[in-house]
Amino acid sequence: MIYPHPIRLAGPWEYARPGDDNAEGAWLPIRPDRDWELAFGDAFRGAVRLRRRFNRPARLDAHESVWIVFEGNRLSGEVRLNGGRLGALSPEEPLAEFEILSVLEPHNELLLDLRLDGRGERWETVRLEIRRRLPTPAPAE
Repeated sequence: MIYPHPIRLAGPWEYARPGDDNAEGAWLPIRPDRDWELAFGDAFRGAVRLRRRFNRPARLDAHESVWIVFEGNRLSGEVRLNGGRLGALSPEEPLAEFEILSVLEPHNELLLDLRLDGRGERWETVRLEIRRRLPTPAPAE
């Protein structure tokens, strides 16, 4: 395998706004690469939650790790995976990466709690990356 090996998380995503009943029926489908304007427009201000479900990559070897990468990010908010906090997104950091191998399950739920301020926020790419782990140096004797 050539490293890093990317797996795009282009779709299907879903979104809900706080105050909406987050029951299964309240989530609306969205493809952030083409539907963002229809869902929020450039002038939308407020909080929104995005959800993307995905399966654990098959056949991970012991020398591999898995990262989630937000490239071209212009969003502010929190990133959660399977209920645990991974970290924050900030428009000042256009590249955000989180190592996720230790929290991956067979079926995963990625949640983004975002704060939009009407300045055309979005990202260019969200992907998983399978990377080769660097060998751990042996302890000095």
